[in-house]
Amino acid sequence: MFWTIIFKTVIVHTLTYFIVGLLSYKLFHYQTFIADSASNIRPATHPFVRAGVQFQPIRGFLFGIAFYLLSNVLFSQANGWLIMWVMLVVVGIFSPFAPAPASIEGFIYPGNCNRIAAYGVR
Repeated sequence: MFWTIIFKTVIVHTLTYFIVGLLSYKLFHYQTFIADSASNIRPATHPFVRAGVQFQPIRGFLFGIAFYLLSNVLFSQANGWLIMWVMLVVVGIFSPFAPAPASIEGFIYPGNCNRIAAYGVR
């Protein structure tokens, strides 16, 4: 069961990262935001950004380990998908362990560039 969860998580996470990233880049006009020097974001042509999808299987593997450890809660209940979703939203978006945009830490600590990008607040 361990490798099944790992494999599925790596595949789903990597594909989701790529598809949502591509759609977000186009729909939210990231090229305009990235071109602004105050955004402090690497351009899409930077080698690290281009290789971003290639690093996602590592993140998927780490997510898979967490899902395996919580498999009794996540996969044995009818609402396990909801528990997983809430867990990912809370830890991954609203309360990551970094001052990321759209997070609580991202609102409190960084300078204006992240606040403007995430909240429209100066």
